[in-house]
Amino acid sequence: MAMGLHRTPDLFPVLFVYQSEMRARLWATVLERTLLSSLDAAMPLPFSPQDIDRPAPSNLDDGKFDTETETLPTPQLRRRLLHGPWGLLPRLSLIRWMKLPRPIERP
Repeated sequence: MAMGLHRTPDLFPVLFVYQSEMRARLWATVLERTLLSSLDAAMPLPFSPQDIDRPAPSNLDDGKFDTETETLPTPQLRRRLLHGPWGLLPRLSLIRWMKLPRPIERP
């Protein structure tokens, strides 16, 4: 959370498009792993969904953009899932999943 991966890219105007997208993908991975380990351990999440204002990563193949890209191309249709959590995130909506009540959590 200290790196601000969970925050909107608007707060980091000096980042290039590539850097912003990589931060979004890294955050999606962190979010997925944290959520799954929290469920596995039956423990509450270490953060609240209200703390997160980052939109989901673009549904793009890695080869569609690089460090020289100034504007991201049009994302793939959501029906076509990409590999990794950034491809699944728009479909699974982990933020909504985080808001579900979990009676298995310990106090």
